[in-house]
Amino acid sequence: MIQAIGLTSVHRRTGGTAVDDLTFEARSGSVTGLLGAAGSGKSAALRLMLELEPGLGLTLFDGRPMHRLKQPAREVGVLLGDLHGHPGRTARSHLRMLAAAAGVPAARADEVLELVGLTAVARRRLDTFSLGMERRLGLAAALLGDPDALVLDEPSAGLSPREAAWVKSLLRTFALQGGTVLVAGDDAMEMSALADHVVSIDRGRLVADQSVQEFARTRLRPRVVVRSPQAHELAHLLAEQGAEVSREGSACVALLGVGRTQVGETAHRNGILLHELADQVIDAGPPITQDRRPASGQDRYVQGPHRQDPHRQGPRQDEALGREVFGQERSGQEKSGQERDGLRPQPRPRPKRGSVLSPGGGPPPEDRPAPALPGPSWLLRYEWRRLAGIRSTWLTVAAVLAADLVITLLLGRTAFAGSRHESLNRLLTAWAPGLPLPPAAMGAGVLGALAFGQEFRFPALAPAQVAVRRRMRLLLAKLTMCAVGGILLAALAFVLNWAVVSGELEAGGETLPEDVLPLFVWWAVLVMGSGWVGLLTAGVFRSSVVGTLGVLAVPVLVEPLVGRLMGPGSSEAARTPAGHIVSATADGGSDPLQRFADAVQPVAAGPGEYALIISVAGLLCAYALLTARRR
Repeated sequence: MIQAIGLTSVHRRTGGTAVDDLTFEARSGSVTGLLGAAGSGKSAALRLMLELEPGLGLTLFDGRPMHRLKQPAREVGVLLGDLHGHPGRTARSHLRMLAAAAGVPAARADEVLELVGLTAVARRRLDTFSLGMERRLGLAAALLGDPDALVLDEPSAGLSPREAAWVKSLLRTFALQGGTVLVAGDDAMEMSALADHVVSIDRGRLVADQSVQEFARTRLRPRVVVRSPQAHELAHLLAEQGAEVSREGSACVALLGVGRTQVGETAHRNGILLHELADQVIDAGPPITQDRRPASGQDRYVQGPHRQDPHRQGPRQDEALGREVFGQERSGQEKSGQERDGLRPQPRPRPKRGSVLSPGGGPPPEDRPAPALPGPSWLLRYEWRRLAGIRSTWLTVAAVLAADLVITLLLGRTAFAGSRHESLNRLLTAWAPGLPLPPAAMGAGVLGALAFGQEFRFPALAPAQVAVRRRMRLLLAKLTMCAVGGILLAALAFVLNWAVVSGELEAGGETLPEDVLPLFVWWAVLVMGSGWVGLLTAGVFRSSVVGTLGVLAVPVLVEPLVGRLMGPGSSEAARTPAGHIVSATADGGSDPLQRFADAVQPVAAGPGEYALIISVAGLLCAYALLTARRR
């Protein structure tokens, strides 16, 4: 059951009220329609219910607000607007990524693909999908966690009659199995065919809360449409008989208050030729508001923002109703412990899925294991599937390795023209003179920038056209995956360069230093730090382009500034810090730990390292401040 109490929001630009004290409920085992014209506040109300926008009021999903749900995707399935997936991702990859975020097994992606009829196109990219296929995939994402409730915003908009009928059948089946369905739409005819209960709103206010039978009786009106060369003469004759006539063209009239039989007999008696005679049902608009409850007791009309109930008195009757029925304050403060559990309405028992919605038909076996709750690694699994599910990741890695190999081969021709240690440094890291960063560090920064930039552009963790919220847990998962990816990329580039350089030296009768661990540690930290800079910059500024520019800003802007503060001569040393490592490891003593400490000590004090540390620390503080401000 879904219960919305006193929802209120304000337009940020105009200052007007988008939703004004809206109160209604959607019962389990039925489809509830939220009906209103474009701009009436339907979408704003749904966003308020899902806590995607700030506002007043309270929404309970089986007695709990959205922020109290431990696993929201397992409780509420959401489809608001169009599908917001990366166009280069396949349908299966998209759902497997969302499955990791929801904490459900990856096999569930294939189950819902079969459920919505997309198994045959599971490996197709999202940019090749039609509108109907996108809506099917959106419904599959909403059903991914096997939720108890569905909240959908115009799921049939723009679909063909066949696709719309399929959506209706799916939602009716979900409701028959005990689920709660809340659907927003602006078509009264479609809503009367889909919903069991209709909540009508206008300008953000509740207008009517009716059963579908009462809704059809008060809102829908039958009429007869006539097309004839003598339409004007026929309309005049029927108007004299009490019909209400409206012209819809020179040869077409619409008649209210008469049936097809009366129209046909009148046309026959007067020798009028008819080209078309058809029955239609039209939307007569919201019912006239009244300050009383209808005699049926099942439907209620309201005037203004306040619900009218003869059993309660006072100007703020909706507040009293919310406290008495739901046991909650409108401000959102919850009762605790047994008091809350005792006052909240108990939902209707929901039958097991499987007879219709589960693939394969027939009820599921009794010993079918329940999906495991997400553990500490669920965000890491999500990050891995997000990173590996698109081609841009692998293309970036391939481009980095190719550029790394080309630069190493070109540098090998002029190797050892100067200092031997400096030449080894540049060869093993492919850091050509004049480049602000080597290819591996720049590639890690690009991958880090994409990690958050794509999250904001194609929000996978948010069910609507809103950017994903900045959260520290999400940041830690991205930092961890970025660190692992950066180290792996650094290792691949280092091994590739090692193979090239060792071949060049063997041809010249020379060998590489045996102890290169300090050099690799410095190299891995540089690549990982560049990835973190790109990630944090994109997280702060919500843009992958800005994140990439932030990576370049560290050696181009921050490092010279740090070098000036540290004194003359330090900037040149910062250009080749790994040369100290190679020198120390080649000429140091026999103790490996002492050699490692002697090698790392001069590098740790370089302007480049200080610039990297300052950039990461500053961006991390900025991200934390933005997160705290949001809360």
